[in-house]
Amino acid sequence: MPEKTSLTLLDHLPTEILFDIFDYLSCNDILYGFYNLNEKFNRILLKHYPHLNSLETPNNDFCFWQTILPIIQLRVEHVTITNIDSGLTLNAFPNLKSLVISTAVPIYSDELKPIIEDEKIRQLTTLKLRSEILSRADLNETSYIIPTIFHHANSIETFEFLLTFDLHRLEKVINVTIQSLTVKLRNSASILTLITHMPNLRYLNAVLHSMFTHPSREETVNLTHVQLRTLLITSENGSINKQSFARLSNTIKQFATSLIRLSVKLSSIISTDNEFDGVILRSQLLNSMTQLKVFHLFVTFDEEPTEISTLLSTFQNKFWYDRRWTVGIHGKHLFTLPFHFKELNCFTDVDQIKSSNSKMLSTWPYVTSIDLSQCNNLDVNLIKQLKSNMPNLTTIILSAESMNNLVIDETMTLDNVSTIHCKGEYLQNIKQWLVKVVPNTKKLVLSYRPQFATSSLNRTVYLHKLDAYFRGPQTIRNYTYFLNIQHVDVKFTVDDAEDFYRHVLRLIREFFEMFKNLNSFTFEFYQNIFDMNNIPFREPSELVKLLNMDRISQKYRLKRVDNYIQFIKKTRV
Repeated sequence: MPEKTSLTLLDHLPTEILFDIFDYLSCNDILYGFYNLNEKFNRILLKHYPHLNSLETPNNDFCFWQTILPIIQLRVEHVTITNIDSGLTLNAFPNLKSLVISTAVPIYSDELKPIIEDEKIRQLTTLKLRSEILSRADLNETSYIIPTIFHHANSIETFEFLLTFDLHRLEKVINVTIQSLTVKLRNSASILTLITHMPNLRYLNAVLHSMFTHPSREETVNLTHVQLRTLLITSENGSINKQSFARLSNTIKQFATSLIRLSVKLSSIISTDNEFDGVILRSQLLNSMTQLKVFHLFVTFDEEPTEISTLLSTFQNKFWYDRRWTVGIHGKHLFTLPFHFKELNCFTDVDQIKSSNSKMLSTWPYVTSIDLSQCNNLDVNLIKQLKSNMPNLTTIILSAESMNNLVIDETMTLDNVSTIHCKGEYLQNIKQWLVKVVPNTKKLVLSYRPQFATSSLNRTVYLHKLDAYFRGPQTIRNYTYFLNIQHVDVKFTVDDAEDFYRHVLRLIREFFEMFKNLNSFTFEFYQNIFDMNNIPFREPSELVKLLNMDRISQKYRLKRVDNYIQFIKKTRV
C-alpha cells in the first residue's frame, strides 16, 4: 500500500495517549481502523506499539487482511478462531504461542482435526477449545484429541476442553507439561484420576456432570504430593446430599497443604438434610486447608432456607471474621461476598439480600452475565440497580414478561451490555429495550420453548408472532434501531415441519431486511420430529433454493450443523 501523509485530529495527540486509546480496542479494531491511515500511524503500530500480537480470524473485508497479514504475521503470538472456515492456517503465524477456538455454532470433529494434528500445535503453550464439538456419525470421532494434546512432545501448559473428558484416553499417559486445565468431568472422583496423569498441575477448573461417585473410589488414590494451587469446582447436574458433599470434601482435602485458592459452585443442595452451613463447611473441609487464602462459594438449595438468621449465624464467628469471608443469602442462593462468579441467577433486588456485612453489597464487579428469566417479583427499578452495582455486566437473560414489567428510564442505559437474550413469546418491548436500555447490543437472542410437549399450538403462535413482529410496517420503518445488531439467534421447538417451512423462510428474508449489519444469523431448533425424512432443511442447498434470493447467497455462507442453521457473512465476496 502507498503511504499516506494526510493529517487527522488524532495526529496531534501524544503517542502515550494513543496507546491509552488502543488499550480499549482489540488488535483487529486497531489494525482495521488505524493501519494505513497515514505514515505516522503505520510507524506507531508496526514499530512502537508493543501489544499488537493478538488476532481474531476476520469475518469481513478479507482483501484487507490478505494485505496486512504478511506484514504482522511474525508478531502474532495469540490467535482466536471464531470461524472454522476462515481459510487461515496455523502456518501463517510462525511464532504462534496461543490458540483459542470459539465459534458461535458447534463444529464437527473432522473440521477440527486438521488443526489439532497440525505440527504447529506442538509449539503452543496455550490451547483452548471452547466450541461445542459434534461427531457426524461415530461417537469416537473425537478420540484423537486427548492423545494428540497430551503427547509428550507438546509444549502445552494451559489446556481448555469443554467436552466431557474421557479418562480412558489417558491410560498409561503421564504429562508433566500441563500446569493449567479447564475441563468437564463425569464426577468428583474423576478429579483424582485425572491428576494422576498430570503431576505438575497447578490450576484446575473442573465442571462436574454429576456428583454421584462410588463411596470408596476416592480412597484408592493419594495425591497429597501434588502441589495444586487453585481449584475451581462447578456442579452442573444432580442433587447434592450430605454423603456426596462429604466425598467432594475428601477429594478437595487431598490438596489441603497446597491450595491457595478454592472456588466451589454447587447446584441443588438438598436442604432437608440440614447438613450445609458454616459449621459443616469448617469441620468437613475448611479446617484442614492450611494454606488457603481465597475462598469463593456459591450454592443453590432445592428450597429456600426457612431459618435464614440461624443459617447466617453459622458464618458469624472468629473463624470467618479472621479470614474476612462474608456470606450473603438471597432466595435459594447462598454465596460469599464480594461475589466473585461471572454468572448470577435470579437477582431481584440488592435490598433483599441478607448478609452480616451490608458494605459488601455495594458493587458486583465480577458479574458479566445475569439471568432473570426465572425470577418472580423483580424490583421495578432493577435497571438502576444493575447500572450502579454491576459495572462490567455484558449479558442479560430475561423473560419477555419481565422485560415488559421493568421501569425504563431513558437516562439510565446499560452501555456495557452487548448481548440480550429474551425468552418467551411476548415481543412488544424488544425495540424499546434496544433503543432505551441496551443501545450497544451486538447480539440478540430470541427463544421460546414450551414446558409441555402438548402445546404445539403455542409453538406455531410463537413463530407467527415473530413473523408478524418483524414484518409489521412500524418495525420496518424503524429499522435503524437494529443497526448495531451483528448477531441474531432464534431458538424454538419444531413440532410440525410445515410450520417451520411456512414461517422460517419468510423470517429469514425479513431478518436480513431488518438487520443491515449482520455478521451471523442462527436458527437453533429443538426437534419433536421423529420422522428422519421430515427433518427441516437437512440439505443446505434445499434452503438456498427455497429462499430464491441471490443477494443472501452472495453475501452469506450457509452452514447446517446438527440442529443449527447458520448464515455467516463471507470473508471473501
